[in-house]
Amino acid sequence: MLAVPTAKGGRGVAVVMAAGEIPFRHQGALEEREYRYWIARNKGGGYASVHDRRLIAK
Repeated sequence: MLAVPTAKGGRGVAVVMAAGEIPFRHQGALEEREYRYWIARNKGGGYASVHDRRLIAK
């Protein structure tokens, strides 16, 4: 979704979608159960609560 200007100077919403089917989806780090458990166990132990992880194509 994007906020776009209208012809009258207002703001509108545009929905952008893929023209064709995408054969995979991207999985974020927090969608992985073991990673969420690791964060839950180590959040207060001096570790950073969020680490930079790339999206995984599933």
